[in-house]
Amino acid sequence: MPFVDATRTAARGLWRGIRGALLAVGILVTIGLLGLALALPLWAFASLEPRAYTWFALALLGGGLGFLIVRGVARASRRDGGFAPWVRLRVLPRVKKAGLVLGFGAAAYAVALLLVRGLVAAGVLTAASAAALGMWLRFASRKGSERR
Repeated sequence: MPFVDATRTAARGLWRGIRGALLAVGILVTIGLLGLALALPLWAFASLEPRAYTWFALALLGGGLGFLIVRGVARASRRDGGFAPWVRLRVLPRVKKAGLVLGFGAAAYAVALLLVRGLVAAGVLTAASAAALGMWLRFASRKGSERR
């Protein structure tokens, strides 16, 4: 009987392998059919009405981004003790930093524009004033305990 038991064990192992392969193929076919069922109408919509499809896609993208932003703000404000502390602690420092980066980027662009147009004195004066403002913002505008 050891031969029968060995044959039965081998048959079970073979059936498990075949069943796993069939399951994998079934899952792949299901994913393919669902993808086709989703992509075919979208492709037809995009081909027949490209402008409406673009607005639809942008509206979905904007709605999704808006949802993610609102959800993130709600979670962060709950974690920081309310909306006002969250704005004061998290948002305003980032807005300030972004404003400084944009402002100094605009100053660098203005300096380059002045130098290209041949207004060297104005360009040097603008660069010097932007550098002085940057140094003042970095070193002199904060209390000693806030410096990093």
